[in-house]
Amino acid sequence: MNKTIREDALFAINPWRMLTWLLIAQIMVAFIGRSLAPLGVLIGEDLSLTKAQIGMLPAALFLGQSAIAIPAGFLVDRIGSKKLLFLLSLCLGVSFILMTLTSLYAVVLFLVVLGGVGYGAMHPTSNKGIITGFLKSGEPLWASNRWA
Repeated sequence: MNKTIREDALFAINPWRMLTWLLIAQIMVAFIGRSLAPLGVLIGEDLSLTKAQIGMLPAALFLGQSAIAIPAGFLVDRIGSKKLLFLLSLCLGVSFILMTLTSLYAVVLFLVVLGGVGYGAMHPTSNKGIITGFLKSGEPLWASNRWA
């Protein structure tokens, strides 16, 4: 009986810690994704881009996001939210770091699309992390007595 109480206490703490980390990750990813449009003017000055080319930067980000949105749901079911969270953070971070090192517009667009893949995979990954964190078996909320 004492073991069950201890397991329940650990279960009550861990989902909130996971939720906190997922919130921090979502905020960090949102800063990257939402800062591209305002920083587009500065990027355009550095690379001597036209206004149309600057407008393609957020479009490239959302192209990557839309391309990975559905496959990310399948990936998180196979790989797991912790591993995929690490991989997508690595994908997003490395692509934007590499973007700072190049001056070729086509390479910048490709790296922004790659960053969009990391950006777009965050939502299914964090949703799966919340579901598995708050439900022991990963069963849907409507099938659980825990939330009734």
